[in-house]
Amino acid sequence: MQVELIKKYQETFETTQNSLKENSEWINRYAGYADMFKKNEEAFLKHLDTLNNALNLKPTSHLALYLTTSRIKKTKLCFDLRFRGQSIAEISPVKNDKYNVKFAKDKKGRNRNEVKENADDFTCMPIDLLKELNKRLNNEDIEHNKEHLIESVLLGNFSLPDAAGKCFKGIQPIKYAGCRFAMPTPFSASKAKDGKVKYSGFRGGSIDIFTRTTGKHISVIELKDESAEEEAKELPEDAIRQAIVYATFIRELLRTPKAKSDDWYDIFGFTSNVPKKLNIKTIIAMPYSDKNSTSFKNIKLNFPESGDTLELHYFYFDKDLKQKAITSLKELNRVDKNDNHNS
Repeated sequence: MQVELIKKYQETFETTQNSLKENSEWINRYAGYADMFKKNEEAFLKHLDTLNNALNLKPTSHLALYLTTSRIKKTKLCFDLRFRGQSIAEISPVKNDKYNVKFAKDKKGRNRNEVKENADDFTCMPIDLLKELNKRLNNEDIEHNKEHLIESVLLGNFSLPDAAGKCFKGIQPIKYAGCRFAMPTPFSASKAKDGKVKYSGFRGGSIDIFTRTTGKHISVIELKDESAEEEAKELPEDAIRQAIVYATFIRELLRTPKAKSDDWYDIFGFTSNVPKKLNIKTIIAMPYSDKNSTSFKNIKLNFPESGDTLELHYFYFDKDLKQKAITSLKELNRVDKNDNHNS
């Protein structure tokens, strides 16, 4: 079985590399992104403590601040406030610790506004009123996407500063200006499980969970909200091909000086230079099931003549997102020592 899997993974790996060579526009575009990220970081950081304190944001809070490339590119600062992973409002600083708040609409077109009746937006909202937003947010009134919820909870757990309470020690999300951040890629890889890799330029997808792990490793985690026992549309050994696409891109980004590779390594939170050899952990994450395969663990995909590798892993967790979890990453696995999954 592993021979067939390696063949599929190698095809995805090589197709992604060839697409990046054939569509070199990404190089200048990501160099431009890096310039903007470096230029605007201090401006976002200036407001981080104020907003965190006003909204009582902690690593495991249901509320969290997010930033996307489109927001970072804008000259006007704008934070994305999400509740359990779902966008509920945009927050833009004005002056004197006041903020404009624009509420997102729910599926019925109603504004998610629990602070003041019959108001779509707020202009120059004082910090005290932002505190009121947190107090009066109606949890039951917001529809949740299951995958976004799981992603939010995992990001919160991974963000804890100490090992105590974490599913796995030695892991931290890669953030931008202290906010949760979806790292963009130029690929639409949702059909990678079927061997289809599409170069989509600036319309590409983003990495579900992007982290640093023990040993200065970068990890690309593709998250699915169903396990094999739930008749999932994607089995883990197939779904990991999407992570392979994204991880391959990250490696090429960090090996392309014209794309500002050194700046990207700094943006990713590393203080040293890009290492001579990169080993990117490429991980599928989904709910625990005794039917989940581990047949692909530790398979390595090698970049010719460089020593760089993608190393494949799994991360299976229980539906309650508590302490029961299992992973093939030895440096992180502290929960379940007996790996009895099927291969």
